[in-house]
Amino acid sequence: MQTKNFIYAFIADLFYIKSPINLILGCFTLILFSCSCISRNTILKSPSGNIVIEIQDTDSLNYSVSMEGKSIVSNSSLGICFENKNVATNQCVIKSHHVTEINETYTTRGKKSSALNHCNELTLDLLAEKTGHEYILFIRAYNDGIAIRYEVEEEKLCKVNGEFTQWRFPDGAIAWLQDSEGKYMERYKNDGFGTSGHHQAAPGYHQRVYQAMYFETLLNSLEFNSLVGGPILLKLPDSGIYVWMAEGALLNYPGSRYLLTAANTFGLTFPEEGPWAMQGSFKTPWRLLVISKDLNGIVNTDMHTSVCPQPSPKLENAEWIVPGRATWSWYSGQTGDVELQKQYIDWAAELGFEYNLIDANWEKSFTSKYPYIGHDHWEVLKEVTDYAMEQGVKIWVWQHSKNLKDPTERENYLHNLNRVNVAGVKVDFFDTESKETIDYMKALTEDAARHKIMLDFHGAPKATGLSRTYPHELTREANRGSEWHTRIWGKGRELTPKHNVITVFTRDVLGNNDYTPVVFDSVHLQGFTRTHQLAQAVCYTSPLTCWADKPSFYLESEAKDIIMTIPVLWEKTVVLEPSDPGKLAAIARFDGENWFVGIMNGEKNKKELTLDLGFLGNQLYDANLLGDNKQGDPLLFDRSFLHNLTGDDKLTVHLNPAGGFVAKFLLAND
Repeated sequence: MQTKNFIYAFIADLFYIKSPINLILGCFTLILFSCSCISRNTILKSPSGNIVIEIQDTDSLNYSVSMEGKSIVSNSSLGICFENKNVATNQCVIKSHHVTEINETYTTRGKKSSALNHCNELTLDLLAEKTGHEYILFIRAYNDGIAIRYEVEEEKLCKVNGEFTQWRFPDGAIAWLQDSEGKYMERYKNDGFGTSGHHQAAPGYHQRVYQAMYFETLLNSLEFNSLVGGPILLKLPDSGIYVWMAEGALLNYPGSRYLLTAANTFGLTFPEEGPWAMQGSFKTPWRLLVISKDLNGIVNTDMHTSVCPQPSPKLENAEWIVPGRATWSWYSGQTGDVELQKQYIDWAAELGFEYNLIDANWEKSFTSKYPYIGHDHWEVLKEVTDYAMEQGVKIWVWQHSKNLKDPTERENYLHNLNRVNVAGVKVDFFDTESKETIDYMKALTEDAARHKIMLDFHGAPKATGLSRTYPHELTREANRGSEWHTRIWGKGRELTPKHNVITVFTRDVLGNNDYTPVVFDSVHLQGFTRTHQLAQAVCYTSPLTCWADKPSFYLESEAKDIIMTIPVLWEKTVVLEPSDPGKLAAIARFDGENWFVGIMNGEKNKKELTLDLGFLGNQLYDANLLGDNKQGDPLLFDRSFLHNLTGDDKLTVHLNPAGGFVAKFLLAND
C-alpha cells in the first residue's frame, strides 16, 4: 500500500507540472486550498486515470463522475443526516485530507479464484461548524468504478436519519431493477407464460428480502418516489456504458434501498428503520458504482468484496469450509421423513454431490412416524448423519431465524449441530434489513465460525460482499429464484425468462446466489426448457448450490454426465457476445481444467446464435454439447459432440423460446 501527499497529487494531476509557470499556478492553488474548507473543486482519479471523480465546492458537498470524458453521474449530493440536519449542507472545515493508493490481490471464491483491490482512496476529515458533528468522507476511485462511505466519530448517543447520497444519470438510460412495490406489473406481465399471478411483485415481506421481479424500463419513465430493489443495472444513452449499483460491507447499520428522488436520480431510503441510535465510531456501508464498457466488466468486478474486511487468519484457509452441491427435497416433496432423507442421501452419493440439505420442520417430520415417534429429534438426526457419512455425504439442516436470536439458545443449538456432525445450517425468515437484524446476523455468523458451522442465509437481506470476511457463509438467497417458479403451492408462481437473464447481470454479480437452480419436472417447467434450467447451474454462482428438483430426474437424464461434473467454484469467467440483459445471457466459465458454457434465452422467440469460441485460446478441446430440441419438446435435448476445437472456431446455437444451451469443453487427447 503506497501513500501519496494529497496536495501534491492534487496539483500534479490538475496541472501536470512541467514548467515554472505551472509550478507557480500549482503553488497558488495550494494557498487557495489551505485557506478554506474546499476552495475549489477536488479531483480524484482512478489508478489508470480513466475514472475521474470531481467534488464540487457549492453550498453542499456534490460530486460528478466521468469515464474517459463521458459523463456517468452529474452534480449529485453527498451527506449524512444527524438529528434531522444534513451535515454536508452546513459550512464545513477540512481538518485533514490525503489520498492513499490501495493495491492488493486476494483469494476469492465463486466466479474466479483471484481478485484485485486497486484504487486511489480520498479521505476528507470534515467538521460541520453549525452542528459540531465530525465525520470522514471516503471516496475510492477504481479503474472500474467508485465507492463512497462515511465514518462518524461521536462520543454521545446520536440519532441518524439517513443519507443524502445521490446518483443523477444522463437522461434516456435503460434500467434493470426489482419492482419492490408491485407498481410496474403492467410493464412485464406479458414476459411470462400466462400463469395467473406469475407477475406478482410480492410487496411486503418478499420486498424486504429482495424477492421481487426484475424487469427492464427506461429510467425516466419511473414515477418519483418509486422504491426499487437492487442491485441495479443501467445502460447509459449514447455511450452504451453499463453501470451497476449496489451496497457493500453492510455492518452495524440498517440496509437501504433506492428511491427515485428526481428525474433520472436515485437516492437512498431506509424503509424498515426510522431514526436509529448510534454511539461511538461507526461506518456506513459503501455505496458502489461499477462502470464498464461491456457486461464482462460488470460481471467480473471485485469491488463488492474489495471494500469488505479481510477474513480472520482462522477463517481464511479453514479446512472445514468446503463448498459443494446439495440435493434438496423441499422443492419437490418438502422435508418428509427419515426414509425420504436417506433416499436423497443415496441420490446425492450417486450424483457425486457433497451434501444433502434437510429443510423446514425436520424436527417434527423425523419423529412423527414409526419407529421414531417420541424419540429425541437430535438422536434421530444423528442416525441420519451417520448414514450420510457412510455414503460420503454430509448434512445441512434448516432453522428459523427467530429460534437463534437468544445467545444462550443459539450456543446450545450450534453445540448440538457439532454433536451430531452437521456441516451447515440454513437459517431462514430474517424478514427485515433493520440494524437489529444486521447486528444479529453478524453475531450468528461469528458464533457459527467458532463452532465450524457453514451458513446458508435464506429469506435474508441482500448480499454485500461479506462472503470475503466470512467465507463460511456459502450462499444467500436475496433473489427471486426457483421457489417462485413452481406449482407446489398451486397456480400463481411463475418466473419470466427475462427475470432469469437479468439476474445474471444484477444479483449474481454479488455471488453466493442461492437461486436453487435446475428444475426438470414437467409439472414445474411452465414454459421453460430443461436446457434453460440446466444452464442456470453455469450462469449462476454459489459455493453451496442446492439443486432444486428430485435427483431421480437428473440421474435418468441424458445430461447426467454433465450434471455430475458442473462445479461450484470457477477459476475464470467470461461474458460472451451477444449477451444482452433481459434478452440473452451467455457465460463461459473455466474450472482450471475444463470450460463450461451456459446460455439462457430471456425471450419468447426462437434464436440462432453464432458463438465465438475465442475463450478457448490455442489449445485443442473436445466439446460435449446440449441444445434445445429442434422439434420444440422442452423435456428433450439435442446432443452432439465436436472434436479438436480452438479459439478460432465458432458454433451455431439454436435456442427455443425461454430455452438454453450447455456445453462442456474438455482438453482433447493427444
